[in-house]
Amino acid sequence: MRARATEAIFLQCYAHINMSALAMKAMGPKGFSPTKARILAFATLTPGLTVGELVQYMRVSHQSVNEPLRRLINEGYIVAKIGVEDRRHKRLFATRKGAERYMRNVRAQVRKVEDAFRATGSEAASSFLQIQRRLVEPSDREWIARAMEVAGKHLAGG
Repeated sequence: MRARATEAIFLQCYAHINMSALAMKAMGPKGFSPTKARILAFATLTPGLTVGELVQYMRVSHQSVNEPLRRLINEGYIVAKIGVEDRRHKRLFATRKGAERYMRNVRAQVRKVEDAFRATGSEAASSFLQIQRRLVEPSDREWIARAMEVAGKHLAGG
């Protein structure tokens, strides 16, 4: 079991590298860093999240998101609105331009995973999803469920 788990870790590492490269290609022109792509992902899939929630979801410091977030706002991919219930919190929303750019990435990645699922069959796909669900922190499952709803709406439209 240990050898298979070790292989799984290395495969996951390279799958992540390959999917990240695919994401950067799908996101378009150079200068769109993985951090900017992740921030745009959270703003697209979690409309209205606060900067504090963004930091929590990404598991990074405020300092590490400040500059990429500022650039995304300046480039018109994200808007920050003052919170209605608490004016101290900025709420982040992907603009149409931002959501479209991010969803190009998702579509490319979904096609790659669909191809892998077709090649290995539905039983392998089910097993893969079961393992992935076990690897995700229980506290992240609510966010994933919400993100799936939003992504589904975007994917249905294009």
